[in-house]
Amino acid sequence: MTRWKGKIPDKVAKMVVNPDGHTLLEHEKRSKMGNKKCEFRGVKFDSIRERNCYIDLLTLQTVGDISFIGLQPRLDYLITYSANGKTYEKPAFYRGDFKVTYPDGHYEIWDAKGFKTEIYKRKKKIIEKLYGIEIIEK
Repeated sequence: MTRWKGKIPDKVAKMVVNPDGHTLLEHEKRSKMGNKKCEFRGVKFDSIRERNCYIDLLTLQTVGDISFIGLQPRLDYLITYSANGKTYEKPAFYRGDFKVTYPDGHYEIWDAKGFKTEIYKRKKKIIEKLYGIEIIEK
């Protein structure tokens, strides 16, 4: 097979079949974790698992168990480190999939995870300690 730099020309592109039977053009980019982007009611999701979690949250909101669903909440923090006798601060952030607010006002961060990377595990510990919240993995 010829290696192409960049996008394969359409007239040369071949069809490839994934192990799950999904066909795609060779030049379509696959995600690193194997997830498939999808959409529900105009909202785009990075995975089917995330979309299904959102549908579950909508059901809970409909029956009144939760009052608000926030998408892609960003929680900021600072990384402080020392090098060559100086102290530095580097801004960093964690982005969850959902911020779920309950009728009594407290909230949780929900994350639809299929595979937990080391970076995710590290950030999760930092955020839970700094913000005093629990990140719920679905």
